[in-house]
Amino acid sequence: MRFRPSLFPVIIGIALVVALSRCDETENPDPESSGLEYIGAWTGTTQAMGYISFEISNVGEKAWITGFKLEVIFEGDGVFLEENISQGITPITEGTFAWVPQGGGYVKGYFISDTIAYGSFGVYNAIIGDTVKGNFLINNRVKGNTLSSHAQFNGKIGNLNLYLGQDASTVKTDAGQLQQQNYLTFPSWLKLKNQSTGGFDTLFQVKLGRLSAPLLASDFKNLVKPRSVNYANQAQTGIEVVYLDKNDNYKRWSSAQGSANQDSNTFIITDSQIIDGSDNTFLLYKIIASFNCTLYDNEGYSMPLTGGTYIGFVKGVMETEKN
Repeated sequence: MRFRPSLFPVIIGIALVVALSRCDETENPDPESSGLEYIGAWTGTTQAMGYISFEISNVGEKAWITGFKLEVIFEGDGVFLEENISQGITPITEGTFAWVPQGGGYVKGYFISDTIAYGSFGVYNAIIGDTVKGNFLINNRVKGNTLSSHAQFNGKIGNLNLYLGQDASTVKTDAGQLQQQNYLTFPSWLKLKNQSTGGFDTLFQVKLGRLSAPLLASDFKNLVKPRSVNYANQAQTGIEVVYLDKNDNYKRWSSAQGSANQDSNTFIITDSQIIDGSDNTFLLYKIIASFNCTLYDNEGYSMPLTGGTYIGFVKGVMETEKN
């Protein structure tokens, strides 16, 4: 799918609207500001589910971007850009940044706060003979996860403390729509790169369902809104959580296998926002959820998943886009 115009900056709320007014002119800029409040590791996503990260460091008592990664998605594929310059790529000046990456194009943006930044990029790609443009939101990773953070799972599965965080080369995120007869379910994935094949294998999945086909935008919006969601068999009437253990030949564990008993377990979508699309084409949402559940295999065994946090994408495609 070609990169599409995005609603990405709209839904950040009042804080972003206020910040957008700074795009061309900064009111009462502080020329003495060093920007040191922005120092740290920043990660986030683009409107096409790509990954972006900054490393901001103290260079001569002033904040500089010293590390940069960007995954640009186009036509179902992507390119990966990376720069690391200890002396600094570009300084943070009055809460803004802008530079030309190696190979051309641009990256520019500004800080909404010391935890969130918004920006845009343009990267020329010889394969499609065009400049791929997009927007991004990025979050200070040390100061907590929000919807501007990169896609990730964090929690304890059995005795394993597991963190899977999207990056530009080894962990990918994706979203889809599955149809069985006249019903639709909506899986959201984190996938790990297989070093042997070069492909990406699903490691963690959250599947929301289900809705009737053809899909209505209003139904999809209700599906992904903040709420408590029931666990269900194959996400037929709620949520299914799936984990594939790469240390055991990708053995499948699911909240819907075995007895599927989820008494006292909860799955709560704590926040959601539209990232891209429109009511008559497709809707791409980003959600953050907190949950606990019991995972079952097909051999009668089970293990608890506790303290789970999931940040990922959910996509619904309207009938008009399929035609």
